[in-house]
Amino acid sequence: MLVRIEETLDLERPSKEQLRILWIARVSWMFVAMEIILAAFTLPYFIRIFSLSGVEAGFLASAVLIGDIIGAVIFGRISDQIGRRPVFQISLLWYSIFTALTSIARGFWDILILRILAGIGLGVCLL
Repeated sequence: MLVRIEETLDLERPSKEQLRILWIARVSWMFVAMEIILAAFTLPYFIRIFSLSGVEAGFLASAVLIGDIIGAVIFGRISDQIGRRPVFQISLLWYSIFTALTSIARGFWDILILRILAGIGLGVCLL
């Protein structure tokens, strides 16, 4: 008799440790979703307030994704060496700090750099 993986998973109850890991993963993806929504809602305001060109708006819209790539590439090996838990915790703090600092940015370059830095933390968070 052939048993499907989904059926087996439905029959078994996850352990407390598995549930904890699932919640950590959910929180990580929540930050990604929040970032996408944040960028979508704030970009029109940044364009208007700072009189951004189309190219500048494009860079700003992509800034977090650029940071994601940088963070994943640089910190992937580090997290393998020192452990994922401390790197994950630091990345959440990193992301939160640079996202908050975006609120005091004074121009395009400030926002761009802060969003890339926030993206680095987000990229590390998703390792």
